Amino acid sequence: ARGVSRVLEKTPAHLERLPALQATFPHARVILCVRHPVEVLSSHRKRLLKEERKGHEQEALWLRASTEEFCVSYAEQVALAALAARERPDAVALVRYEDLTAAPGPALERLCSFLAEPFDQKALLDDVAERRDKFGSPGPGGRIVPNEKEWREFLEEEEARRIEARLAAVMETLSYRPLAS
Repeated sequence: ARGVSRVLEKTPAHLERLPALQATFPHARVILCVRHPVEVLSSHRKRLLKEERKGHEQEALWLRASTEEFCVSYAEQVALAALAARERPDAVALVRYEDLTAAPGPALERLCSFLAEPFDQKALLDDVAERRDKFGSPGPGGRIVPNEKEWREFLEEEEARRIEARLAAVMETLSYRPLAS
């Protein structure tokens, strides 16, 4: 319908619909990207500020989740992603955001192999300048780079510690270390 051979869907909530998507598209390959929970909630808070400045409070209600609501949702989504990757390793790959941004070449090469697509070095856009917003987050269309946004700009240290304590087991399964001191 779209005239393309690959469709990209990046809505995290669609993870809950993965079994239906796989039943509809049995040959689909799915890449699930996870990220450190403190960085995720920090990004939610940053986005909430942006949306409020634009007057989009209603559209951004989901970003107002409490710390506990966030932790429950994060744990559920990671559990769904891990289960999908275990049940269908031929069809579902799990990648950490931090691994992708720290070493994009090797990470993209592995993902292309998983997708049975040739890896093209041009996908790394080495000749494209970095694009960052005022908080240090990478912008669209730029080179793949680590996020330089400081999570402490959007979360208090104590809140980060609560998240890390609540999600310690989940973080361990993803090889995440605490960020809060």
